[in-house]
Amino acid sequence: MATNNIKRIEFADTVEDGLGANGQEFVLPFKERYYEKYDIFQVDETGQQCIVVARPQHKRDDYWEVTVRLIDNDYSSVFAGAQRGDTTRFISNAMPEMHEEGYIYSFLCYVNSNKIFLIAGILNS
Repeated sequence: MATNNIKRIEFADTVEDGLGANGQEFVLPFKERYYEKYDIFQVDETGQQCIVVARPQHKRDDYWEVTVRLIDNDYSSVFAGAQRGDTTRFISNAMPEMHEEGYIYSFLCYVNSNKIFLIAGILNS
């Protein structure tokens, strides 16, 4: 479902075209940390979609590098390039259930005579 209410994230630098051939990973620079591992986003100017394959790397103020792979049917597409200030928008998350990143929830249940105690612990991985 497409909507215009999604925050637009700008590229922090110019990106050359021709990257991502044969399904190879490449790095895109953004002005802020917004996309995380397994997120899917679309470049507004070209309509190409990318999936984030690693955690973003902070290089300097207002400059984050995100390692991505193009989404296509047969790995024949290449990245069309982008200018500084071009925008992207979040589309989806490729692994929303049982996500491997972020928080781990652990539940312990203790039974003591006629009482059941449920203890939930949240650990940050």
